[in-house]
Amino acid sequence: MDNSTTPSRPTPVISDETPHAERPKLRGRPTKQHAPVIDLDILKVATELFADKGYAATSMEAIATKVGIAKRTLYTRYPDKITLFRDVLETIIRTAAVPEPMAFPDMRTCLMFHTENYFIIASDPSMKVIRTLGAAEVMGLPEIALIAEEMTRDIGINPIAQTIRDTAQRTGLTVSDPEFIAASILDMAAGHFNRVQVLKLRSDFASFKFAADRIVNLLMAGIAEENNRRA
Repeated sequence: MDNSTTPSRPTPVISDETPHAERPKLRGRPTKQHAPVIDLDILKVATELFADKGYAATSMEAIATKVGIAKRTLYTRYPDKITLFRDVLETIIRTAAVPEPMAFPDMRTCLMFHTENYFIIASDPSMKVIRTLGAAEVMGLPEIALIAEEMTRDIGINPIAQTIRDTAQRTGLTVSDPEFIAASILDMAAGHFNRVQVLKLRSDFASFKFAADRIVNLLMAGIAEENNRRA
């Protein structure tokens, strides 16, 4: 399988440039010089703790202590834990994702990009934050389920659907329900990825690219059938 088109990963946003372990605990209000470093440290430490202990077992106090800041400094930036958790997830996804091109030449290229991008994001080591969340924890924490639903819609289904809509308009294809196609990409890709993880199957990019190709074949067949009916 040719891997020549494997997308490259952007440089992570969460930096180790000034490790929190080497910075003494700050007293009082952080200076303008320290503020950006503290912001990065908060995300880095929160990511580590959420990944290692899970959401429920991680406290804002533990995060502040490990960063080396006062709790009020943390709460000034994040009023509650769920807001911080969402920022952690959005940062991970933004860092792992391949930048989207300005436009896609055809619908197949569009769908392949989004399907492959899902596998790239899901495979990122930082996504251990998600995998640490067991089903019992998610079921017992409605705010986590709500965050998952909102993020799936806001940074998953809606933007993917918009690129499908734009590509259809530019290429003359009819796609009556772009949101359904977008959700189907995420559902099928997530189902395949979870199966690979549970059964410990081959999980390199070539195998995911193969799966993406089959997923897109199914979606393109449905789009073609819709356009044939309208012809």
